[in-house]
Amino acid sequence: MKKVVGILVGIVGLVVLALSFSAVRAGFKISSVLGLSDNILMIVGGILLIAGAFLSFGKGGGKKAKEVPIYHGENVVGFRRMGK
Repeated sequence: MKKVVGILVGIVGLVVLALSFSAVRAGFKISSVLGLSDNILMIVGGILLIAGAFLSFGKGGGKKAKEVPIYHGENVVGFRRMGK
């Protein structure tokens, strides 16, 4: 679920970043976005893009501890967890 939210935030950030360029706004016939300047739109879009990347590509669930067998003679009698 966290990955999906991160991808959506990244897409919104990319759209806001694209709207910070006046050539893109002219192509879609949009005069201004909420009356914000190009620099503010670029900063907000960049922040959203970076936040989306961290959410979608961040650590998923951590690493599991590696388990090694405990032998008694030739038989495996249990498993020991090694550090993370």
